[in-house]
Amino acid sequence: MNNRTDMPVSVVIPTHNRSNCISRAVDSVFAQTYGNYEIIVVDDGSTDNTRGVLQEKYGDRIRYMYQPNKGPAAARNKGIREARYELLAFLDSDDSWLPRKLERQVPLMSDQSIVLSYTNWIDNRRNERKDHFTAIGMQADRKPVIYECPMEILVRRNGSGICTPTVICRKEAVQYVGGFDERMRFAEDIRLWFRLALEGNFTVLSEPLSVIERAGPEEQQLTKTRDPVYFRESANLRLEVFLESYARALNSPPDVQKRLRAFIADSFAEQAKYAALDGKYATARRRAFESLVFLPKGRTALKAIIGLALPKLYRVLPKSR
Repeated sequence: MNNRTDMPVSVVIPTHNRSNCISRAVDSVFAQTYGNYEIIVVDDGSTDNTRGVLQEKYGDRIRYMYQPNKGPAAARNKGIREARYELLAFLDSDDSWLPRKLERQVPLMSDQSIVLSYTNWIDNRRNERKDHFTAIGMQADRKPVIYECPMEILVRRNGSGICTPTVICRKEAVQYVGGFDERMRFAEDIRLWFRLALEGNFTVLSEPLSVIERAGPEEQQLTKTRDPVYFRESANLRLEVFLESYARALNSPPDVQKRLRAFIADSFAEQAKYAALDGKYATARRRAFESLVFLPKGRTALKAIIGLALPKLYRVLPKSR
C-alpha cells in the first residue's frame, strides 16, 4: 500500500440546535495532527444561536451552510454535494475526534480498492469511557484489517462497530450508491454502509480515535429516538435495508446470507409485535409467518410462533413498546 499522507479531506458536520456543544466538535478537527482538510458545517434548521457561535469563533475558517430542517441524512448529503475533496469524513456536532484520527486513517485510503475506513471509538454517553470494539467482542490487531468481503463484518452478530463519526469514505462511491437515504430518520447510515460494501473493500482500525457523547436534550437531536413513531418506523426501515442487501448479496458467502436472513426474520418479528400492539392482529400474524419463512428455528422463531398463534400476547411480553 502506498501510504500517501497528503490527501485532502472534506469533514462534514451536520447540526441542529447545538450552539452549546458544536465548538467541541469543530475544535477537535482543528486539533488534528493532520492538516489537509476543509470543514463543512450544515445547519439543519437550527433556531438557537448556532450560526452566531460559529461565525464569531471561526469566521471563514469553516464553510457554514444553512438549510430548513430536513433531518440528518439530508444535512449530510448537502455537505457531500458541496465537498471539494474526494475523501469524506463525518463528525456529529455533539461528538469529537482524538488528535491523530485523520493522521492514522487517511493513509489507509491510498489503496484505491478501499471505499470505506472506520475506527474504534470511545462510548462516553453514560460517562463510561468504554472502548466500543472491546464491548462488542471485536478483538482486532492494532494494525488495520482489510475486509475484501465487507458484508462479513456488517452482519456480525454483535455488530460491526461502525459509527458514523469514525468513517472516512470516497465521495465518488457514496454518490454512486445514492448517498444517505433522506426518507429515513433511522438506519440511513446502515443502508449506506451496506450499499458501499458491494462497491469495494473496507478497512478497520482498532485504535479508538473518536469520542461519542450524544449529549443534550431530545429537542437538540436530529433523530428523535423518544418519538413513539420512531420505533415502528425503525423496524420498517431496518427490514427494508436487510431485504435489499439480501437481494444484492446472493453471491456472498453462505454465512453472510444466513446472517442476513436472521436479520430479516428479526425485523419481521419486530413488525409483528408493533402490529399487535396497534391491534392489527391480521398484520401481526402475516409478519410473524414471514419471519418464520426466513428463520424457522431459534428464539426469533419462537416469538414468531407466538405472533401466529396468540398475537395479543405481544401486549404483555417484556420490553414491548
